[in-house]
Amino acid sequence: MSLLQTHINASQIEGNVYGLDTAQNTSAYALAIAQAGFRSVGRYYSKSSWKVLTRQEALDLSTAGLKIFVVYQDSNNSPSSFSYEAGQSAATTALTLAHGVGQPQGSAIYFAVDYDASQSDYDNYIKPYLEGVNATFETGGNPYSTGIYGSGLICNNALNDELVQFSWLSQSTKFQGYDAFYNSLKWNLAQQSAKNLNGLEYDPDLINTRNGYYGAFSVATTDRDLLRLDVAQLSEIF
Repeated sequence: MSLLQTHINASQIEGNVYGLDTAQNTSAYALAIAQAGFRSVGRYYSKSSWKVLTRQEALDLSTAGLKIFVVYQDSNNSPSSFSYEAGQSAATTALTLAHGVGQPQGSAIYFAVDYDASQSDYDNYIKPYLEGVNATFETGGNPYSTGIYGSGLICNNALNDELVQFSWLSQSTKFQGYDAFYNSLKWNLAQQSAKNLNGLEYDPDLINTRNGYYGAFSVATTDRDLLRLDVAQLSEIF
């Protein structure tokens, strides 16, 4: 049975548009993902090299006609993961990895909050973390926009405080603020329950087309492509 025969056609799910995210290298799946109707693939930047997006993988995805969106995550699953200094460190690593991949300027890097954080956690740990991220980006010339991945409470706070430009709602429907934030339609991506595609573990991600561009990108394979992408990147929705 082919890869395509084992998966629903994503473009026909209630008329909605989907990407997917995964911790696995997707080079071998790029064509099947595209043919199944997905528009983009979410991958990782991290200090954990096993899950990091590589230049070759980015080229393979781009060649298949897929956009890429990226999230920075180490553990990021408790208050102790977050501080101003941790944000600076995460942003520095993310910038290095983005440069290695060839991520175009003007696209986005999301930063993950992978637990059910409280308002107090946001105020005392996560907000300073994002401030550290933004300070480091600013020092580097603001090459990328900032996004947040997490609960409705965290996404809403980060947007309201103007610390991020994009938000990606976690699939954890029991996390604080999920329903209110989902219904607000302020999110750019909404993660769905995990699935498997012949060994590729992934989460579908509903793309909120009402909000347009969500920070995704393609990488250039030639200097001519690079010039074209610099001009077109921000005007592209998918």
